[in-house]
Amino acid sequence: ASLKYASSHRQRVRYIVEVGGVLVIYMTVGPALILVNKHILVGENFRYPILVSVVGQLGSWFFTFVCFRVLGTHKLTMRDKVTWRFYVANM
Repeated sequence: ASLKYASSHRQRVRYIVEVGGVLVIYMTVGPALILVNKHILVGENFRYPILVSVVGQLGSWFFTFVCFRVLGTHKLTMRDKVTWRFYVANM
Protein backbone atom coordinates (compact mmCIF):
# COMPACT_ATOMS: atom_id res chain seq x y z
CA ALA A 1 0.00 0.00 0.00
CA SER A 2 2.84 2.42 0.75
CA LEU A 3 4.31 1.94 -2.74
CA LYS A 4 0.93 2.75 -4.32
CA TYR A 5 0.63 5.86 -2.13
CA ALA A 6 4.15 6.97 -3.06
CA SER A 7 3.38 6.60 -6.78
CA SER A 8 0.09 8.46 -6.40
CA HIS A 9 1.78 11.20 -4.36
CA ARG A 10 4.56 11.51 -6.96
CA GLN A 11 2.01 11.86 -9.77
CA ARG A 12 0.12 14.51 -7.82
CA VAL A 13 3.31 16.49 -7.17
CA ARG A 14 4.32 16.20 -10.82
CA TYR A 15 0.89 17.45 -11.90
CA ILE A 16 1.05 20.42 -9.52
CA VAL A 17 4.55 21.33 -10.73
CA GLU A 18 3.44 21.05 -14.37
CA VAL A 19 0.38 23.24 -13.83
CA GLY A 20 2.48 25.75 -11.88
CA GLY A 21 5.05 25.83 -14.68
CA VAL A 22 2.38 26.42 -17.31
CA LEU A 23 0.89 29.26 -15.24
CA VAL A 24 4.30 30.93 -14.82
CA ILE A 25 4.97 30.68 -18.56
CA TYR A 26 1.49 32.03 -19.37
CA MET A 27 1.84 34.94 -16.94
CA THR A 28 5.28 35.76 -18.38
CA VAL A 29 4.66 35.37 -22.11
CA GLY A 30 1.41 37.38 -22.20
CA PRO A 31 2.86 40.65 -20.86
CA ALA A 32 6.07 40.09 -22.84
CA LEU A 33 4.08 39.85 -26.08
CA ILE A 34 2.17 43.01 -25.20
CA LEU A 35 5.43 44.89 -24.70
CA VAL A 36 6.98 43.50 -27.88
CA ASN A 37 3.88 44.41 -29.90
CA LYS A 38 3.91 47.91 -28.43
CA HIS A 39 7.57 48.29 -29.38
CA ILE A 40 6.87 47.09 -32.92
CA LEU A 41 3.85 49.35 -33.41
CA VAL A 42 5.04 52.49 -31.59
CA GLY A 43 8.81 52.26 -31.30
CA GLU A 44 9.40 51.08 -34.87
CA ASN A 45 6.42 53.07 -36.24
CA PHE A 46 5.02 49.95 -37.91
CA ARG A 47 1.74 50.94 -39.50
CA TYR A 48 0.08 47.55 -40.00
CA PRO A 49 -1.38 46.38 -36.67
CA ILE A 50 -3.50 43.65 -38.30
CA LEU A 51 -0.34 42.08 -39.72
CA VAL A 52 1.19 41.98 -36.23
CA SER A 53 -1.95 40.22 -34.98
CA VAL A 54 -1.96 37.73 -37.88
CA VAL A 55 1.71 36.86 -37.34
CA GLY A 56 0.95 36.23 -33.66
CA GLN A 57 -1.93 33.90 -34.53
CA LEU A 58 0.17 32.03 -37.09
CA GLY A 59 2.94 31.66 -34.51
CA SER A 60 0.47 30.23 -31.99
CA TRP A 61 -0.87 27.80 -34.59
CA PHE A 62 2.62 26.68 -35.57
CA PHE A 63 3.74 26.19 -31.95
CA THR A 64 0.59 24.19 -31.15
CA PHE A 65 0.97 22.09 -34.29
CA VAL A 66 4.58 21.24 -33.43
CA CYS A 67 3.72 20.36 -29.81
CA PHE A 68 0.71 18.16 -30.64
CA ARG A 69 1.54 16.60 -33.99
CA VAL A 70 5.34 16.61 -34.26
CA LEU A 71 6.55 16.20 -30.67
CA GLY A 72 3.45 14.43 -29.35
CA THR A 73 3.60 16.23 -26.01
CA HIS A 74 -0.17 15.94 -25.56
CA LYS A 75 -2.75 13.43 -26.69
CA LEU A 76 -5.95 14.59 -28.39
CA THR A 77 -8.54 12.63 -26.42
CA MET A 78 -11.58 13.72 -28.47
CA ARG A 79 -9.91 13.56 -31.87
CA ASP A 80 -12.36 10.99 -33.27
CA LYS A 81 -15.40 13.03 -32.16
CA VAL A 82 -14.35 16.47 -33.41
CA THR A 83 -14.97 16.23 -37.15
CA TRP A 84 -14.65 19.18 -39.52
CA ARG A 85 -18.44 19.48 -39.57
CA PHE A 86 -18.59 19.53 -35.75
CA TYR A 87 -15.74 22.07 -35.60
CA VAL A 88 -17.34 24.44 -38.11
CA ALA A 89 -20.74 24.20 -36.44
CA ASN A 90 -19.53 24.61 -32.84
CA MET A 91 -16.29 26.51 -32.82
